[in-house]
Amino acid sequence: MGRMLKVETVSLVNLITDSKSIPEFIAENCQEELITPSVLKLLDDPRGQIQAMQSTMQALGQNGHPPGERAAQSVIKFLAAQ
Repeated sequence: MGRMLKVETVSLVNLITDSKSIPEFIAENCQEELITPSVLKLLDDPRGQIQAMQSTMQALGQNGHPPGERAAQSVIKFLAAQ
């Protein structure tokens, strides 16, 4: 059977930040010997992941206008350009 997964990342944080800040253990990488060091590193120093999550929330508009309002503004801007 061929490879079923055709994406490199499934984590919203990694997708939004275009990074690999959040380790992902998908398919053949879902192995204890790969996961354990990553979990231990995270427990020792979570700052990198916290920063990536904060960047993601900013990119998604945290503390800004509500998502519905931003979507409506995008539609209005698009229609005005037509």
